[in-house]
This record gives sequence, C-alpha cells and structure tokens, in this order.
Amino acid sequence: MNFQRARSSEQRRSRIDAIVGAAAEIFDQTGYEGLNFSAIAEKTALTRPAVYKYFSSKEDILLKLMSDDFEQWVVNLVKSFKLNKLYTTNEIAEIWARSIVSRKRMLNLFVIFNTILEKKASLDSLTAFKVSSGKSLGVIHDLVGQLFPNATETQIKRFVPVQLALALGLYPMTIISDIHKQAVVRAQIGSLPAFAPTYEKSLTQLMHFMESADPGE
Repeated sequence: MNFQRARSSEQRRSRIDAIVGAAAEIFDQTGYEGLNFSAIAEKTALTRPAVYKYFSSKEDILLKLMSDDFEQWVVNLVKSFKLNKLYTTNEIAEIWARSIVSRKRMLNLFVIFNTILEKKASLDSLTAFKVSSGKSLGVIHDLVGQLFPNATETQIKRFVPVQLALALGLYPMTIISDIHKQAVVRAQIGSLPAFAPTYEKSLTQLMHFMESADPGE
C-alpha cells in the first residue's frame, strides 16, 4: 500500500481507518504490549511520523478501535432481535450473552480502559470516545425498553451500565493465560468458571430482578 499526503477528508478517513485496522490486527496477535507505531507503519506502508499526524499515542488509536468495536457490537446486538417479537427473559439473556461473548477484543480493551488507556490517552481522544460510547449506550437503552416494555425508566437506566459492568467484571476472572491456569492447578483451588455460561446465568438473574423490582425503587 503506497500512501501519499492526504488531500481530502475522504483520504484522511482512509488513513485513519488503515491505522486503526492495522492496530486491530496487531492487538489481536500480540496484545497491548506488542502494539507500537513502528509495527503500525510497517503494516500500512506509512512512516512513523505520518502515523503521528493522525494519532499522538497508541492509546489514542486503541480508544478509537474500542469505540468502533463497541458501536459495532451495539449495532449487531440490535440486529439480533426481531422487531415486534416477544422474547422470554431466558431467550433475551442467551442472545445478549452470545453477542457480547463473541467480542473478545472489545472486552480486552475495556479491561485495560481504566488502568491504562484513559490515563495515557489525550483529552480529545478520550472526549471523542465518551461521546461515541454515550450514543451507543443510548441505543442499548432504547433496545432494553423495547425488550422489557413493562420496565420503568429507572430500571432501564440501572440495567444498561450494570450489564456491561457484569461482563467486564467476569471476563478477566474467567479468561486467563496458560500460566495462570497452571498456577490454579498447582494451587489446587479448583477450576475457574467459563465466561459464556457464567455471564448468561448472571445476566438472566439481573433481567429477572429488573422485571420484578419495585418500580418505585
């Protein structure tokens, strides 16, 4: 790929997409530690200074990737449900869990968001992420309202962030490295729960609670 200086907003968008796409591949293969501007430049045929023209740090790039992944997850989540169809709570939880479990990279990025990304990213990139994720959360809010027509506004507002916190709390506890698994075996503390079934079960309980909670709470 041979890039020349961007001369239009469309070309600029193409450069940004190429950089973020390259970062996604590298992050999937090597994680946060393996991502750097030299590796991105090599994958895009851009120079390192050229990459810096669009992003000031790898954390800024990962925030953009995280924003894109979160937005795409929400789009796919909405598409997973049919309009005007009544679902049981168990069916909703199963579809919801299957959707988020498939988003491994998004979950990995959320796991390091508070500890790494937000501390090293620029204010502009962090603000852009907050704006984008806020819109995506709004879409989830509307979806929950459609899936649970009897739920109050308060219940929906509570559910939206809690379901995500539930996933992000369980994920790092259940998705561990090989050396961590070996340590668990040596320590003889029993096997760790699998993420997908544990999250789905917890999500089902959360949804049942939302349905049965006192509207005045």
